[in-house]
Amino acid sequence: MKQDGAVIGAAAGILGAVAKGIIFWFFYLTGIIDYTIEHIFISFILPLKYLHDPLALLVSFIADYTMAVLLGLLLLKIIRSSGTDYVILKGTIFGLGVYVMLFSSFTSLEITKISIDTPIHHLLGIITHVAFGIIASLYIRRALNTGN
Repeated sequence: MKQDGAVIGAAAGILGAVAKGIIFWFFYLTGIIDYTIEHIFISFILPLKYLHDPLALLVSFIADYTMAVLLGLLLLKIIRSSGTDYVILKGTIFGLGVYVMLFSSFTSLEITKISIDTPIHHLLGIITHVAFGIIASLYIRRALNTGN
């Protein structure tokens, strides 16, 4: 069966985003952090009065998963060109790169309307983006090696 790179990359990105979301939402629901990735994105595009609005959260989930699909496609390209050896290392480096280029940039440039300048938010940002990269890269290796 022919492998469809778009499906593999998209599925990898979605699986990575699910892992990232579970971690963030766990810490949010337990009260350890004040905002999730979705809240940060909402504060980027909408007034603060919509921060906890369910429709705004839906828009933010769609945006988050769209970005995850695009990142999954990019990671697939990297793994296809470099091989499936050391995918955990590649996923970790990719996740750290995404953290530095996207998460920390958006939060430190003050283009969001909420402040998450706390060490726990940034530590969770690192952990969740590394989890994204590892989960996505492991899925890509499995898909490329099994032909599914």
